[in-house]
Amino acid sequence: MLEGSFTQTDAMLRSTAQKAFSKVKLSPRQEKIFQDRQGKLIEIAKEDLSYDVLEPLVIDIYQKSFTEKEVKGMLTFYKSEAGKAVIAKMPLVNQQALQLIQNRAEKLTPKLEQWQRDTAAQLKAAEKE
Repeated sequence: MLEGSFTQTDAMLRSTAQKAFSKVKLSPRQEKIFQDRQGKLIEIAKEDLSYDVLEPLVIDIYQKSFTEKEVKGMLTFYKSEAGKAVIAKMPLVNQQALQLIQNRAEKLTPKLEQWQRDTAAQLKAAEKE
């Protein structure tokens, strides 16, 4: 599941970076550097978020959060057909949820900017009172 999420994350990061730089005209040399840097970003994420790094941390969280009986129940579920489907499909579900949140955040940005302007104006007006 972790490897699948890296594939999804890679695609999302590349798309986000492309959007961020879409208005910037890059030379062929700059484009190569940009592409190389994107690859490096994924390598960094894979190193710091690898299974070997995360496994002991996740085990600790599970030991603090669940009883042995609960863990056995989860293992039974994840070995079932439904559990296997969850494991297989969850990276895509997470990507779609993240994209939904990003789209909503983009729509929220102008409202937040307006709130900031309104708040600054009210604070400035209150300063004169």
